[in-house]
Amino acid sequence: MDTLSLSHHFAAEALCHQPALLRAAVRLLGHAGPAEDVLQDTFLIAWRKFPSFELGTNFRAWLFRILFHCARHHRRRWPSHQPLEPLVAPPTLPDLDLSRALAQLPAPYRQVLQLADLDELSYKEVADLLQIPLGTVMSRLSRARGLLRRYYFPPKRLK
Repeated sequence: MDTLSLSHHFAAEALCHQPALLRAAVRLLGHAGPAEDVLQDTFLIAWRKFPSFELGTNFRAWLFRILFHCARHHRRRWPSHQPLEPLVAPPTLPDLDLSRALAQLPAPYRQVLQLADLDELSYKEVADLLQIPLGTVMSRLSRARGLLRRYYFPPKRLK
């Protein structure tokens, strides 16, 4: 495949995922500036590795995996500028209570909930991306949703 047709094929496959990748990067890094840098790195790495991408596999999950690696690398490179735990809520999330509730979730539950419910990845895509079993994804998602329910609807205390 020549470079021009490779460029068009990559653009057709990758650019439709840009908004979801940016939202995930903002949630991981907490700020739009570093998130945009990580997104740019993600696309650069994906472009370079695109010829080795195995057709027929999940392209979106492949991009998210690259994004997670880039975000992890970015946080390691700039530890004094980045929070230890990724911030959860992007600036566009309208409900501040939901943002606070998500921030209180343990990191493994928050990650699975964000990918499955906010980024709308399938359970299989989440499992592949985080490299955990499918059952673990479903279990963490169930627990995360239960914790959110308790946050919004705390049990009533008897007097």
